[in-house]
Amino acid sequence: MSFRKISIPNKLVAKIENIMKKIDRYRSIAEFISEAVRLRIEQLERESPVDYSVAPHAVTMDKEK
Repeated sequence: MSFRKISIPNKLVAKIENIMKKIDRYRSIAEFISEAVRLRIEQLERESPVDYSVAPHAVTMDKEK
């Protein structure tokens, strides 16, 4: 699995941290955001006939010369 870094406004991070303090469910902000994004994608897929799936792609590495 690969990961990417993203920027999130401080105000939104503060809200997430506040929620995390009140409910003991998430181990990290990353876990909270991953679940939020997954749930939003599921919602969009239910609401729209558009296919949001991602086609697998090959990873190539340049060989040293």
